[in-house]
Amino acid sequence: MTLLKLENETILKFDFSKNIYEILHPELLPFSLRERLVDTTKITDVSVLYSTGFYNKDAISHFFRNRSLSVMRENAKYILNQLGIKQNNDFDSHYKAMILCKALSVADNYWITNNEKEKWEDVNLQNNPLHEVLQQIALFGRSLTITGPLHSPELTGQGAYAKAWYREDGKLFLFKANSIGGNESEREVSASNILDCFNVPHVKYELTTKEGKVVCKCENMNFDNTSLVDIVSFDDWVQKKGLNLYETARKIDPEMYFKTIVVDYLIANSDRHLGNWGFYMNNETGEIACMHPLFDHNNAFDNAFMDDPNGGICQLTENKNQKEAALYAIKNCDFRCVKPVTKNMFLNEKMYKTFMNRACELGLYKRQKISIFDKIFSSS
Repeated sequence: MTLLKLENETILKFDFSKNIYEILHPELLPFSLRERLVDTTKITDVSVLYSTGFYNKDAISHFFRNRSLSVMRENAKYILNQLGIKQNNDFDSHYKAMILCKALSVADNYWITNNEKEKWEDVNLQNNPLHEVLQQIALFGRSLTITGPLHSPELTGQGAYAKAWYREDGKLFLFKANSIGGNESEREVSASNILDCFNVPHVKYELTTKEGKVVCKCENMNFDNTSLVDIVSFDDWVQKKGLNLYETARKIDPEMYFKTIVVDYLIANSDRHLGNWGFYMNNETGEIACMHPLFDHNNAFDNAFMDDPNGGICQLTENKNQKEAALYAIKNCDFRCVKPVTKNMFLNEKMYKTFMNRACELGLYKRQKISIFDKIFSSS
């Protein structure tokens, strides 16, 4: 019997081979499993039990798939090969990975175990040592042998870039590298510095090196009493409830929802996908509290989105471009500058001009009127 737990609370017991699925706390289930599982311990009809078990297994498989390390992640194949996990993106591969690492993630406090006596305090990634070999493979792609218990978040991380979690001064930090020949880390830090100038909750990034490799670094934004709910998981629940994703998100936290739209237009962000925005969940109640801070802007100042006067498609609305969505959003939230944006925060002139032009369009700044005198004698 496998136990799905939220911290020390067992919320689901399941055994795929015996079609046993006992739901103990439906209100605490991961959002992608809510409204999708049926408690088979209350079913007596064998034919119904079989079909329900198949449906339940498919739902849990979907949960594991979204939670598992993507084979598209840089260096993922080295990790999977070392662990003897096929790169098939199928149920067996994901289930093996989840069993090996207990489905532990830094994003939330869900985990699985076959040992009823095992405690959250024994496995919590916030406080327990991390697997150093997995860190080396995940960030640097080194050919190393993996041994011992896989106490690590590297098997549940999402995204495409090489990254790894490290502990410094008792805190968890994510180190994320550039693509080959890319400057994503520099763009991430640039966007972070710009957002420091506005009243927008966001993750703070800094540029650094790890063993000679240029990376950006940020602190984990999850807390002991919360879990992050990404929009992929939330959308599963929303669809099951017959609701509209964007309307539902807007009602939960309109202020942060509209600020996110404004930010994406200002920094020409082309990558506000369903995996990098979402909510905080209260671990005691299972209820959504609010949207979490903004993060993952290493694709900010996308050239195509800067060249497009409308800013490209807005990924938080339906059938709107970034400009029209931002013009509406800024009227519906308290978005303001709290300290000056300076030119040295930008990597080049194009990024700076794009940002300033859009900030003026949204009424954050007034356009400077240059007199004929200034034009003639500016060089002096």
